[in-house]
Amino acid sequence: MKKYLSSAIISTTSVLAVSLIAGSANAASITFTSTPGTNPFPGLTAFDDGTAPGYTFELGGASAASNITSGSVVNVKAAPLGDTSKYLAVQPDPSIEDNVPGFTLGAVLYNSPTLLNTFSIYWGSADKSNKVEFFNGNTLIQAFTGLDVFGANANGSWTSPNSNRYVTFTASSPNYKFDKIRFSTEQIAFEFDAVAPRPVPAPVIIPGIALAAAFFGSKALKKKQTNAGSIA
Repeated sequence: MKKYLSSAIISTTSVLAVSLIAGSANAASITFTSTPGTNPFPGLTAFDDGTAPGYTFELGGASAASNITSGSVVNVKAAPLGDTSKYLAVQPDPSIEDNVPGFTLGAVLYNSPTLLNTFSIYWGSADKSNKVEFFNGNTLIQAFTGLDVFGANANGSWTSPNSNRYVTFTASSPNYKFDKIRFSTEQIAFEFDAVAPRPVPAPVIIPGIALAAAFFGSKALKKKQTNAGSIA
């Protein structure tokens, strides 16, 4: 089935119910939450420079930069709803689709240098065959299809907020942390965007607070010493 333009919108409440049912079924290892897309959808910066700063996405053992794109073309690609920036389009395996102009075919692999307990994507025009697989090393932890996450809204719609959702996957315990994620699809295409990772700032000690802490700390120490002397 190809990408198509649809204006069908199903209520947010029913989609949330489907998401909760699917998430509870997968609660043993990785769960997910999702929110409907918006137009525009702000804050998506992962692929804007033509790469993915902070991420390592590979396609066929090489960089997946060839599949970073923008805009929409029927039967080729569809930008996630409200996404005017660049995004990543995963195309089917060559054994399924002979040629998609401008794209390298096959699954995309994300590698993290550390174990993760959460990962979020803005998943656009979801199809039933879109698949996300989470690994710890070479061990598969859990897989989700578009049908698992979107239910009946995994219909390829470009315009429905419920077929274009910001999805967060979370390991339910440290035992299910992951460092590899495989993105694949059996039909054109699996498009997603993300927010580029930001470094976690070091704690900032405000001079006034530090001074107050030192003052009250010294007062407490002095009082302790005085009390100790009186007991003696």
